[in-house]
Amino acid sequence: MPEALKKEFVILLLCLFPLLSFAQVMVKQEIDSVEIFIGEQAHIKLSVRAKKGQDVVMPVFKQSEYLTPGIEVLDSGRDETTDIDDNTTETVREYTITAFEDTLYYIPPMTVKVGGKDYKGRNLALKVLTCEVDTLHPERFFPPQDVQDPPFEWREWWDLILMMFVALLLSGLAYFFYRRLKANKPINIKLNFRKKLSPYEQAVRDINHLKDKGMSHSEDQKDYYSSLTDVLRNYIESRFGFNAKEMITSEIIAALQKEDKATMVGELKQLFETADLVKFAKFQVSLNENDTNLTNALQFVTTTKQEEKKEEEKPKKSEAERQIILWRRIYKVVISILCIAATALTVYAAWQLIMII
Repeated sequence: MPEALKKEFVILLLCLFPLLSFAQVMVKQEIDSVEIFIGEQAHIKLSVRAKKGQDVVMPVFKQSEYLTPGIEVLDSGRDETTDIDDNTTETVREYTITAFEDTLYYIPPMTVKVGGKDYKGRNLALKVLTCEVDTLHPERFFPPQDVQDPPFEWREWWDLILMMFVALLLSGLAYFFYRRLKANKPINIKLNFRKKLSPYEQAVRDINHLKDKGMSHSEDQKDYYSSLTDVLRNYIESRFGFNAKEMITSEIIAALQKEDKATMVGELKQLFETADLVKFAKFQVSLNENDTNLTNALQFVTTTKQEEKKEEEKPKKSEAERQIILWRRIYKVVISILCIAATALTVYAAWQLIMII
C-alpha cells in the first residue's frame, strides 16, 4: 500500500473513533401524551442504551420538584435495566408529571451520566388545556341537588327472603318430626329389608327355581346346563373361596379335591363334563340323566354347606316393635339434618342482611 494512502487511512480512523465511541451510548426521551387537561398526568420515558458494565446515572427529582417552571414532577420512578445483547444494556426510568396552568410548556432535554460523561435526550413539548367554566352561573349546568336515598328494589331482597322462607320450612319440618318422635308415632310406611342369603341358601333357591321352571325337561339342554353350572360355580366360589367362574372343569375338580370337606367330587365331575359336551359338542342327554344331575347338584350343595355359628337366642321383637325402633332412628337423623340446614341458611341470610344494610 502506498505511504500516502496509509496516512489517509489512519487519519480517517482517527476521525471516526470519536463517532464510534459516541455511538455506543444512545439516549431516548419521549412523552406519552402531548396534551393533557389541567391536573391530569403525563409520563416521560427516559431510556439509555450503553455498553454492559458502564455506570448509568439517571436524573432524580424530589416529589413536587419542578422539571421546568410550571411542570411538577410527581414521581421519578425507578431504574429498570435489561440486557439487549451480550455487550449492550438498556436502562429505563419513567417520570410522572403534571401541570396546573393553561399554556404550552417547553420540556428541556434531560441529562444522563454514562461512564462519567454527560449525554442528553431531546426537546419535548406539553400542551395543557382547560375547560371554560361559567363561575357566575354554576347552576346553569349542574344545579345543586339534595341528598337522595337509593331506590328500594325487591330483587335485591328476593334471595334473602327465599333463604329465610326455606329456613323456616326446614325448621317446621324438623319440629313436625320432633313431635312425632316424642309421640312415638311413625309414618305409615312399612320398610322391608331383604336378608342376605348364605351361599347354601342361595344355591338351593336357584336350583329349586330351575326345577320349578322345568328346565331339566326343556328341549334347550344347553340353556339348562349353562344355568345349572353357573349356580354351582357361584356356590363353589362363595363356599370354598376360589374363582370357579373363571376356571375350567378340570381346574375346579382339582381345587375341590384339595378341600377336606368337599364330597361327591366324582358326581360333580361327571355333571360338569356332561354340561361341557352339551354346550360345546351338541351332545344330547336323556331326561332321566338331566334329573339325576339336578339331584346330584342339590345333594352336593347340601353335603358341603358351611355350618353356621349358633348365636345365643334373644327374645325376638315383634314386627311392630322393629318398625318403631327403625322409624325413631330415621326421625333422629332427619331432624338433625333439617336443623343443621336451617341453622346454616339462617346464619348465611343474616350475614347477607348485614352486608346489604
